[in-house]
Amino acid sequence: MSTTTFTRGASAGAAGTLALGGLALLRNAVLGHSPPYAARRIAARLVGRLLVRPLSPREALFWSLGMRWLYGPMLGVAWARFRAVLPPSLLARGVLLGAGVWGLEQASFPIVDATPLARTWSRAEHGFLLAQTVLFGLVTEGCLQALARAPLSARPAADEPGRAAPTAHTPSMPAPRAEAL
Repeated sequence: MSTTTFTRGASAGAAGTLALGGLALLRNAVLGHSPPYAARRIAARLVGRLLVRPLSPREALFWSLGMRWLYGPMLGVAWARFRAVLPPSLLARGVLLGAGVWGLEQASFPIVDATPLARTWSRAEHGFLLAQTVLFGLVTEGCLQALARAPLSARPAADEPGRAAPTAHTPSMPAPRAEAL
């Protein structure tokens, strides 16, 4: 995997994660509570089990932010690598990513006991999980498409590992005129 693919994927996944923060506020306000799959509740459950003690609300927040900001960008990296085999449509790719994340979470959360069984969730909680995973997919894919259209720097930095400093004959720097020498 190239550094560019990794960086773009992580950046796009971070943007998708950031979008979820806004939806989580709306979700919690509409539901009147945080759902079982809220990052803070998952962190309290999983990390509390590992530490063999309940987490304080502050500790749960700390761990949830760490989990969220690792999970989202890494999903973006994986998606950046996989997405080339799919149709180029933003909507199709975004919904597919969202549906994939939804399926992954529906399957894995009960297995690792991150959440109570999904059959105990309300319809609204199920609906918001689908909405937030699709939002993540659309934002992440939209960012990847925008980053793919953005021009890369024509002049690599001399201090970048594995890259040589630009010479006087690179396309970004025309060769010097004889009279200037």
